[in-house]
Amino acid sequence: MFVLSVEAQVKISKDTLHWNTNIPLKWSDFKGEPKEGRVLHGQVLCANIAGFQRPSAHYQIEFHAVTIFDRLNSWMPEDERTDIGLSYFQVMFNIYEVHARKMRKNYAASRSVENPDAEFQKKYSTSGIERSTDLNKYKRDTKMGLDSTALDTWRVKVNEELKTLEAYGK
Repeated sequence: MFVLSVEAQVKISKDTLHWNTNIPLKWSDFKGEPKEGRVLHGQVLCANIAGFQRPSAHYQIEFHAVTIFDRLNSWMPEDERTDIGLSYFQVMFNIYEVHARKMRKNYAASRSVENPDAEFQKKYSTSGIERSTDLNKYKRDTKMGLDSTALDTWRVKVNEELKTLEAYGK
């Protein structure tokens, strides 16, 4: 059984992976230490980090979004590491990337010059809500990675979304 935790209050370490289609997660990427007396069977920390900059009023706003996996805040006891478990976490990481790409697409489609800060906050907040909804459905549908058939269905679905949004891959 996979029980994981992703907490917004956790400080992201300096040992992170940026999402890359050619570099899938490996168990060796889970460098965090299991907590003593833990209730969780594992923990993964993925995040979308986004921002924008506008050097001056005469320049177009530049929007950036990255998807990261925090190696030092992600862990799984060695005796519980399975191929299905790793696939579960990879699909989760991929879901984060889908939402980073959707943010890039949405921001590229409507760049307000009047109040870019408010526009960015609104889009970032909306993306977070949509990502949370997708992740909750993913965890529920796959029974936290225990239903391999549902996991395969989600893997295909998310890979198709990544391909559809390929133009916003960075």
